Amino acid sequence: MVHVTKAPQHLFLLLQQLVPHIVVRMVYHLREASSDADPTVSVAVSDLDALFSFCQALCERNLRVEEIFRDVLCSTQAYAHFREGLMPDGTRSSGHASISASWRCYSAAFAALPDIQMPDDYHDVTGAVGAVGHTTFLDELVFWMINFEFPEKLSCFLLSMRPDAVFET
Repeated sequence: MVHVTKAPQHLFLLLQQLVPHIVVRMVYHLREASSDADPTVSVAVSDLDALFSFCQALCERNLRVEEIFRDVLCSTQAYAHFREGLMPDGTRSSGHASISASWRCYSAAFAALPDIQMPDDYHDVTGAVGAVGHTTFLDELVFWMINFEFPEKLSCFLLSMRPDAVFET
């Protein structure tokens, strides 16, 4: 029988500090890639394949790591800090100008979405009509997944997350 030891607590503390930066880097890179002339050509997105695979492998190895990713992906506060050019701890980022430029790329890509006319049967369904707004990193990553026509590694990473009550809110 193989004896498996638990990961040391300080490793999880390190991951709690590192994961928000990884997620911010993903979103930032996808925003910058959207400003290319042809966003359907996912050369820039494929640059992130190794990072998506790495994150997926981390999550597959330990449920606690997956929980850390879930917490960051679903955190409205972390996303609000990012939008305002703040670090996860609330301090001003040295890359505030870059984040503002990336916000413009995101806004342009979001504005380019076609308006979808919902059938009359769906007008009373919550969330089926009205303005769409992203409040978490997960919302934005799903937006980029659709915008870049479902890049394989990003889709696999997001789909590999185990169902959790956090995702339902």
